[in-house]
Amino acid sequence: FMFKKAMAGLTPQQLWHFDTFGYFIVRGALSSTEVAQFNAAIDANLGDFCERKDALRNSKRPAFAGDGSTGRLDCGKMLNWASPHADPFRRLLAHPKLVPILASLVGDGFRLDHAPLCFMQKKGAEGFDLHGGACKADGSWYEELAYDFRNGRPYCRLLAMSLALTPTTDPKDGGFIVMPGSHKSNLPLPEDIAACTGEAAALLHRPVIEAGDVLFFTEAATHGTAAWTRDEDRRVVLYRYAPGTMAYGRAYQDWSTKDLDGFTDAEKAVLLPPWHNRLDRPVVSSDGETLSTSVKYKRAEDKKQFDKDTYGTEFF
Repeated sequence: FMFKKAMAGLTPQQLWHFDTFGYFIVRGALSSTEVAQFNAAIDANLGDFCERKDALRNSKRPAFAGDGSTGRLDCGKMLNWASPHADPFRRLLAHPKLVPILASLVGDGFRLDHAPLCFMQKKGAEGFDLHGGACKADGSWYEELAYDFRNGRPYCRLLAMSLALTPTTDPKDGGFIVMPGSHKSNLPLPEDIAACTGEAAALLHRPVIEAGDVLFFTEAATHGTAAWTRDEDRRVVLYRYAPGTMAYGRAYQDWSTKDLDGFTDAEKAVLLPPWHNRLDRPVVSSDGETLSTSVKYKRAEDKKQFDKDTYGTEFF
């Protein structure tokens, strides 16, 4: 079967689970030492977290409201923190264990889309109403989030990679929820399911996730977050990835103007703006332990010179 070669970063079970349900979990992807580094960095920079209040809350529906006042705490400044606090967040951009999975689900030349996000939920904190999905509310195709499977492999236009820094050991705790198989839906989400009431709530998957587990899900799957009920804070690092030719968010416009001194070649490659691989795009790869960055598809020098002569710019 063709995925044996094309999907070197995924086991057959992971590929089946992702294509069938729209998500899968890599258990113990990061070590307890790595998780401790993330948590220590967060503890040292709690002042950078902003609470979602009032109209900024992610929950508009009662099922996700929590205690009605405690908001989620968000931070997107981690890559700019001083060392050593920024280091684990930078490494996560292109982690050797995770790069093969990203390449299998998004493709060679994958790039970070959206700014990176770290968020926390304290006890009683709001969740996030069900969102994403293959269809918009009017039934039209959600092209920006689309998932497809062709010629033996998956294609994600927007892939989420979520690292758990604290456990969700009981579905009653709250945390990530997803409507399995919704990434292939051809109809908008029914209101009773969106409200997460009655029998509709039982349709959702609420996976148990341990600290160090990494959850991958396509944004084409309808998903959300249940309000947090556990005494211990929930901590998550969320990165979104897109193919090298695509962009949903605009964060790359900021990164293109920043000094990336101290970032590795692989990390810099992941932060690049969108353009096609065949135009000298650096591609990050890994054997699961060692990273490499190379230009797999080089544009001929005479063509590049012709571009300059024709357009008067470095690139066309």
